[in-house]
Parts: sequence; C-alpha cells; structure tokens
Amino acid sequence: MADEKIIVVNQSGGNAAGILAIVFAILGIFFLGILFVPLALVCAIIATIKAVKGVASKLVAIISWILIIIAFATSPMLLGMLSIGMTRQEVKTTPIGLAYSQEFETALKQIRDDFSLRGEFRDLQSMTTVRHFKNEALKQKLEVGKPIEYSVGLKSKEQIEFCAQMVLKESGSKYIIE
Repeated sequence: MADEKIIVVNQSGGNAAGILAIVFAILGIFFLGILFVPLALVCAIIATIKAVKGVASKLVAIISWILIIIAFATSPMLLGMLSIGMTRQEVKTTPIGLAYSQEFETALKQIRDDFSLRGEFRDLQSMTTVRHFKNEALKQKLEVGKPIEYSVGLKSKEQIEFCAQMVLKESGSKYIIE
C-alpha cells in the first residue's frame, strides 16, 4: 500500500462563472436588465468556454443561456435599444428605395409619353431621362417581350443592384409595361 497514489481533482471553481451568470440573469429578469444582462452574458460566455473544455458543467452553462434569453426578453430597456437599432436601419434605407421607385415611375411615364407623341418605341436613352437601366439596354430599341433590368445604386461607383425588370407586352391594340 505504500506505492498507492491519490489524485485529487479540484473542480470547485469551474462552475463559478456559470453560477454568476445564472444569478445575474435572474437579477436581470426582476431588476435592472440593462445592468445585469450584460454581466450575465460575459459570465455565460466564460462558463460556456469552460464547459466546452470540460472544466465546468454544461448544464449550468445551458441554464445560464436560457435565463439570459428570458432576462433579455423581459427587459423593456434592452428591447427598446434593439428596436431603435432596427428603426434606424429602416430610416436609412426607406427614403433611398422610395426615391428609386419614384424615378422608375418617372421612366415609365416618360416612355408612355414619348410613345404617345411619336407613335413608336425608340431606344431608352431617347425616351427617358432615367439612366438606371443596364447600359446596353439604354442604347437598344424597346421591344415587345424583351426584359429590361432596372437598378438602384450609383452607377459611377459600380455600387448598383438590379432589382426590377420591365417587359413591354402587347395586348390587342394596346401596349402594357409590366
């Protein structure tokens, strides 16, 4: 028995971050979410890293993440901050999209007016002042059944995205642009 070796493994500090995350998340649910949820988040990240390494309990890390989600969902201040971020993004893109759609409507109106005046379809650059069509389409005569792509963005900086397509169709004695 003199050759016996005893190995003691100390795991008492491994779950500390996970337990702190749980405590902070519970405090975030009932009190100041804006303060306690970020603290719980940091502790949960540490607990998750330790759990993946096998130093801490995976169950404690999972429970901490579940409570953080609940704490976030019950915090009006955090939800408000999230919605402000989303609203700002919408405000930035909406006027640009509106401007391009109005310009597209202008192009359609000018094409219609030009056809009414001349009685025939010509190349797009002669029929409209709008230039957000593909370059090759601007130089070609508008034809029945031939799709033409419309873009948004800056052509000069090549930051364009083709997002709409117009097609001239004939219906009896009428022409329709879809």
